[in-house]
Amino acid sequence: MGLPSADGRLGLRILKDLLKGGSILGALSAMREGLGDAFQIKFAGFKPVVLSGPKHGRRILVKERDKFAWRNESDPVTSLLRHGFLVVDDEEHDKLRQIIEPALTRKHVHDHVAMMVGYSEQVMSRWPTEGTVDMLVEMRKVSLLILIKSLFGVDITDRMESLWPHVLGVIKYVSPGPWIVLPWKKRFGFKRNIREMDSFLFETIQSARNTTGERSEPTLLDDLISAGLNDDTIRDQMLTLLIAGHDTNTAHLAWTLYELGAHTDTKSKVVEEVTSILGSDRPSKESIDRLEYLGMVINESLRLHPPIHVSNRKSKCPFHVNGSTVPENTRTMFSIYLTQREGEHWDQPDTFMPERFESGNKRTPFSFLPFGGGPRNCIGAIYAQVEAKVVLACVLQSFEIELAEKNVGEHMGATLEPKPGVTMSVRKRMPQLS
Repeated sequence: MGLPSADGRLGLRILKDLLKGGSILGALSAMREGLGDAFQIKFAGFKPVVLSGPKHGRRILVKERDKFAWRNESDPVTSLLRHGFLVVDDEEHDKLRQIIEPALTRKHVHDHVAMMVGYSEQVMSRWPTEGTVDMLVEMRKVSLLILIKSLFGVDITDRMESLWPHVLGVIKYVSPGPWIVLPWKKRFGFKRNIREMDSFLFETIQSARNTTGERSEPTLLDDLISAGLNDDTIRDQMLTLLIAGHDTNTAHLAWTLYELGAHTDTKSKVVEEVTSILGSDRPSKESIDRLEYLGMVINESLRLHPPIHVSNRKSKCPFHVNGSTVPENTRTMFSIYLTQREGEHWDQPDTFMPERFESGNKRTPFSFLPFGGGPRNCIGAIYAQVEAKVVLACVLQSFEIELAEKNVGEHMGATLEPKPGVTMSVRKRMPQLS
């Protein structure tokens, strides 16, 4: 007996949403409600198993992780990132992670707080004193500047305009679309984007090789070079970090600003905390850990809108789930989005309630997984949380913000993004007179 599956009407709805590049999260939620925590989507060329919930999360991410492969040769993600640590398995992954991880520890990330503040101020300096901005666009600028400087040692301020369309192009290349259903379908229009990004990355690698040992504070790029990796392998890690790192942070920052705009009482509490703790000072590595309520807001935003909302695997061998046998080589999707909205484990799961993350509140293990779990949890989790606190605190110190457009949907791109964006009215705060 096989896993339960959607009827023809729901299956058709899923396909239509995929072909339009839209979100299938509504359909998946309906299937979870009607079919349970394990079901199969059955359509020509696309028959993944979808799992959700703490039980399956523990199994996929920890207990039986060796039965599932990350690498899927038919995905554009694999063809773009080649041998990036995100799309390789076993010893190859472990070796690359061991090289990359030290640069992303809390100590090293804290050393970049002042730089994060500087780029936040730089981007905000171009905002109107009073007007509207799209926070999805603005947070992408901040995230790009911060990531490329902190990890690769390069300031791209003067190159932002020229790199921008190519960054967006490679993100679109790996976003869900018809290729999921039709893996043989050729993808046109992306060669130049990939070529231009490769040119930038290889140029950056060569410059770093020429100056290795000259910097007082080596970067992650220096670590990759010192490990003896060739240029192609280093390029793969850089592009992986660039796409996976900055795009996730972009989506998370934009969603958090949306939720603050949608919940004015919460926004007032965060502004009060930021003002009380920071005063007129910018965030520092000593002060950011004290912004506890902001941290709760960040976590609740991650719960409702996890940037990486699904963890894709491919079964290496047959496995059993809920009394059914799933054959090997089956695309297996663990839904973080569904897991973090399950009523069995969350009170009022669709309601924005930061207080649920107060210290001392218990939650079911593997019910909150915005950064995955187990040995392959997100390598940049600390980096993302520190950056979020710094950037959001800077924004709230500098501007009064309000939602200008409340009709925002969930778009399943490379990450879970707000669509069409987060348009906010901003008004510059006047400096406090002492």
